[in-house]
Amino acid sequence: ENLVGVLTLVDAKPNAFSEEQLDLMQAIADQAGVAVLNARLYTESQRQARVMTALAEGAAAMNVSLRMEDVFQRILIQTIQALQVETVALGMIDGDYLIFRAAAGHNAGNILGKRIALGDGIVGIAAWEGRSVVVSDVSQDKNFSDADKFGGVETRAIIVAPIQAQGRAIGVIEAINPIAKSFDPDALLVMTGIGGLAGTTIQNAQLFERLQAAHQRYHELFEDSIDPMLITDWDGRIIEANRQAALLSGYDHETLHSLTIDQLHEVNWNKTGMGFETLRANRTCSYESSLHRQDESLMPVEVHARRVEFDETDSIQWILRD
Repeated sequence: ENLVGVLTLVDAKPNAFSEEQLDLMQAIADQAGVAVLNARLYTESQRQARVMTALAEGAAAMNVSLRMEDVFQRILIQTIQALQVETVALGMIDGDYLIFRAAAGHNAGNILGKRIALGDGIVGIAAWEGRSVVVSDVSQDKNFSDADKFGGVETRAIIVAPIQAQGRAIGVIEAINPIAKSFDPDALLVMTGIGGLAGTTIQNAQLFERLQAAHQRYHELFEDSIDPMLITDWDGRIIEANRQAALLSGYDHETLHSLTIDQLHEVNWNKTGMGFETLRANRTCSYESSLHRQDESLMPVEVHARRVEFDETDSIQWILRD
């Protein structure tokens, strides 16, 4: 029921058209309206398909690795491929500043490390307000300032999208100078989608780095502990032992790894549960027992056991004190 256009017939002679011809023209026009609508729907579906393909490929590529450097580079590569631009930069918010941590494309090396105050320039405003923006001609934008300029990069047009994580902007992606001289109508939508995907991926990489650091710290504490300490799986097999455990028991590490915890000391099953049910329930237990040393002597020990995650594996930690 919406007007989408008109058909016009012209004849040099007056009164050249009849009512029958008008009815025929109306019938043709009605069919043309349907054809135009179908063409528009097809164009829209093609547009949506391009956008979804770009985002799907971006999501698949970004999540290949959780190393932060790899994540940054994959985000940049996907942005360049999806938007066909000369240069792409990625900045992370740090306090009151946006710091560019990665860049790719023309003169990308001049971008790394640049700091922009939040709210300064087109990029700073986008980061501060957490919104996407496309500027087809920066010379006509009043917000364009020195903050948006990079050495060796003649900026003509830019798209900036926030990197969103848990409802807040943690950084931005900036695409500079489309190769085709103007941005595709879907460019802003694609860029915003990439920003959302990037936020999730970067957050996962940050969590992974923290987890790796925590594991490393645990390993250091484990090995340097003044207490004899062992790690077992839920079948009781010893999978790790520190230096103090080897000194106290008299066994070398290779032999310890061939033993089960009940071969090394008398497990109080009433305390741990027959299948370590007490420990599975995230409860700790302590008891006194006897350590079977390598020289076949018995040593009275105080045992403390608890559930831990060791090398990303659900395990049991045993501390045996003389």
